[in-house]
Amino acid sequence: MGTNLSRKGYTLIELIICLAILCVLLGIVATIFIRVLYIYKKIGCLNELHYQAQVVNHHLYLRLSQCDHWDFDENSKQLSTYQLNPKNNQHDIYRIKHKSSTGDLIENYNELANFVKNMIFLQLPDSDCLYYEIIFEKGGETYILSNSIKMRNLQN
Repeated sequence: MGTNLSRKGYTLIELIICLAILCVLLGIVATIFIRVLYIYKKIGCLNELHYQAQVVNHHLYLRLSQCDHWDFDENSKQLSTYQLNPKNNQHDIYRIKHKSSTGDLIENYNELANFVKNMIFLQLPDSDCLYYEIIFEKGGETYILSNSIKMRNLQN
């Protein structure tokens, strides 16, 4: 007569198979989690660059559309705008400079934006429009701001 053995646990093979399935599932979850973090970081960088570009674009529009004349030094990456002050009949000067070592864009020593890689300002031929392009870079992401502005008071 055979004895009836009751089964009270798992065999070693069953445990190894369960662990293998668990490892595969954890690997898939970890891969998805890492990918989501990467995408979150990328979107965060792009949002920051877009926000910085909007602030700079608005500020440049206000400065440049109202100025009497301007100049841009390609070597020092400094834009100077001049606006006649009717109270004292002299020009108010605003200098917007790119600090290439830190990527900061400053106006008269006040921070305007960060993450600026390069900037270009050109007057369009036979026109009172100014074209500019500013390149922002952060975390491997690049955002290019380009615009042209009609300068209402241009005296060049």
